[in-house]
Amino acid sequence: MRFSCKCGLVCPVKCGRSPRFSLVYTGALLLFIAVLVSSGGGLGDAWAVQGGNDLPSYDVRRDDPQSRQAAKNALPGAAASAQQNDLLRLKEATPDVSVTFDSALGTPAFLRSTSTLLTAPADQSNWRELLKAFVARYPGLFGVEASTLDACTVVREYTTKHNGVLHIELQQTVNSADLIGVRIRANFTRDGQLINVSSTLLPVASELKFPSLRGPADSLRSAASSIGNAVTQPLVQSDSVKGDAVRFEATSDFSAAPGARRAYFPLTRTEIRPVWVVTLPEGGTSNIYEIAVDAIDGRVLQRTNRTLYLSTEDATYNVFNLDSPS
Repeated sequence: MRFSCKCGLVCPVKCGRSPRFSLVYTGALLLFIAVLVSSGGGLGDAWAVQGGNDLPSYDVRRDDPQSRQAAKNALPGAAASAQQNDLLRLKEATPDVSVTFDSALGTPAFLRSTSTLLTAPADQSNWRELLKAFVARYPGLFGVEASTLDACTVVREYTTKHNGVLHIELQQTVNSADLIGVRIRANFTRDGQLINVSSTLLPVASELKFPSLRGPADSLRSAASSIGNAVTQPLVQSDSVKGDAVRFEATSDFSAAPGARRAYFPLTRTEIRPVWVVTLPEGGTSNIYEIAVDAIDGRVLQRTNRTLYLSTEDATYNVFNLDSPS
């Protein structure tokens, strides 16, 4: 069942707010979208009218048969029994618990119960220790020690006002750089009880060492070649460098200045590759690709188009300036 909320959106859960929708809100929203499209900016992703050579997302672990098999072969293996034992203990302690595992990394991608909460009431503000305690209770299931969370940085921490639910997201890092897609997410009730948790954390050494690596300019050329974007002008690194992030001067080859940042990519559960994550504004289009290029051999390991295209088809909406008839 769906419910109309005060914000005017149709939500899958009832939040307890009165169902009202404002024409002023509608106008402001439409104006915001119009400005967003015209400016080419956005909140995280860019928006634009559909067009250009927009390519689908690519992940070598999913789309390359050989890499997909390698990822499957590297799943828990010897640790499988420990994972199954912890899963059985969890099911005995928590009614109706369900765990979905990540197909490439073998981690508990989504852990929840349909009838109860996962932990007892506690001080919500102590969420990091509460989350570490839960991981420590089932180390075989998560495949990491609780101390792994100490090496993670907070990328999201906010509370939903009307129900007090706290939303947490931590990013695992190594050598001060992100492990791409390796995060743990958790939600806590107002009373500090764990609602659900999602983890792709990996047992990675605190420091990784590799032989001589390709530079960001070479990686930018590889990224551009992978989408058919010719590079005819010299790549000149600008002075705007922050940590391991590099920015290049804008040229006619691109629609804006490209950049790159150092990171690591889990090719399998046990094989970590150094990469340059290239931000590439494709020339002549609105596409802004984020492409992870292997810093050893120059392979493209992952590609995402950060431009989201609005449909060119006409859209109609029911707008109520008073109480919703529902």
